Amino acid sequence: EYGKDQVKLWRRSWDVPPPPYEDGCELHETETEAFKAKVEMLAKEGKYDPEADPPPHEVPRGESLKDTQERVAPYWENVLLPSLQAGKKVVVFGHENNLRALLKILDDIGEDDILTVDVPRAMPMVYIFEREELITAANKPPRLRPLRLTPEDAPEGSELLSARYLADAELIGALHKRDIM
Repeated sequence: EYGKDQVKLWRRSWDVPPPPYEDGCELHETETEAFKAKVEMLAKEGKYDPEADPPPHEVPRGESLKDTQERVAPYWENVLLPSLQAGKKVVVFGHENNLRALLKILDDIGEDDILTVDVPRAMPMVYIFEREELITAANKPPRLRPLRLTPEDAPEGSELLSARYLADAELIGALHKRDIM
């Protein structure tokens, strides 16, 4: 309906959100019994606080990478960064947009350059940081300096990352081609 280039722009750009889901869209059903049961279960487990967390009907109906980073940055600053500074090993799982928002912070990737970064599905990567120096800049989350682990033969889509994938460059390249939009 929109075309491959437009979908790629929505998926990869910094501040261009897709059109919002409309009321009644099955991808954004917050009023179903199954959704309500999940919210209740999360509340019982202490993972959702109806007093502090936004109500389910306020779940974003579409967001840009910039919007996603605004949600990811506090977790980076308050949980991940202090853990790394304390010398702990941290494992992060997520979907492509959340991970791209985090990688943008970790590698200080510019708003225009983030369009070229690809995160293949289900492919672990490793970062190692210098913990001694906290890098701060105006209007950016604080970060640690990553050691450059990227191999010289890094495939297109991962050359801006300091991380090393736990697979060879040929496989990563094939996954980039598979996932490219």
